[in-house]
Parts: sequence; C-alpha cells; structure tokens
Amino acid sequence: METKKVVVTQVIEVKYDPSKFTEEFMSDFRQYMFSHFNSVDDHIKYLATLHARGFLENEWEFYGDLEENMKIQLNIENIEAELENDDSID
Repeated sequence: METKKVVVTQVIEVKYDPSKFTEEFMSDFRQYMFSHFNSVDDHIKYLATLHARGFLENEWEFYGDLEENMKIQLNIENIEAELENDDSID
C-alpha cells in the first residue's frame, strides 16, 4: 500500500453585513460559544473554515440561518491540490 500527502488550498469568498455583528451579538457569542472571538474576522474565518471542510449547513448554531439572519454568503472561488515533496510514508 502506498500513502501520499496532498496539500489542498481553497479560497472562500465571504460576503456579509457587518451591521449584523452588533456588540450584543459579539458579547452573547463569547459568553455561550467561544470566549476568544473578539472580531468579525474571527467569525468570518471560522465560518469559511467550516464551509471549506463541508461541515457548514445553511443554519448553524448561534448564527441561525446564515443568509436570512446574518446576511452571510460563502462561495468557493478556487481549489488547488498538489502532492507534498515527501511522496511516500513508511
């Protein structure tokens, strides 16, 4: 059996309405979900990562319906894959 490592890179375009990330929303999110989320960028990166991994559904915990409630749209712009230099693992 052979094993190879593949590096996969995705570019996710995220469209969002910054006004949806009110101080009340941010505070509640930190209290109930992740205390280290201090910026809108933290949310954008989190949601893009979930989308890239295929875990994100249209409705997500605490955000509710992403498009309806949060006005968030995520689209895969580009996917690239290449083999790592170390092409075999023992």
